[in-house]
Amino acid sequence: MDCSAEDRLNHQFNNQGQAQIGDVIRVKWDNMNPAPNKVEIKEYTNEFHQIVDTQIIADEQNGFYIEVTDTSYNKIYELIFIWEENEKSVGKSRLAFPLTN
Repeated sequence: MDCSAEDRLNHQFNNQGQAQIGDVIRVKWDNMNPAPNKVEIKEYTNEFHQIVDTQIIADEQNGFYIEVTDTSYNKIYELIFIWEENEKSVGKSRLAFPLTN
């Protein structure tokens, strides 16, 4: 639950398989305790340049799906989990994963 705004992943990703067009990837965080209050989802190019707007997922949701299409390949997806108390951030954690063909 502790990362700064300057944190960036700078290591090689280790893919454990390849997604095919038409596959659906489910991302869940319902087992996190305590549950985050917000989750931001960011999409980047392979060079980690942000390419779409951040999506905020409300705290009553606990996951989302990515449908694999030809436009979702060669991108990095980053999830930022945010814990808040009294509308002030008290912790963050990041998870990033590539989608490559």
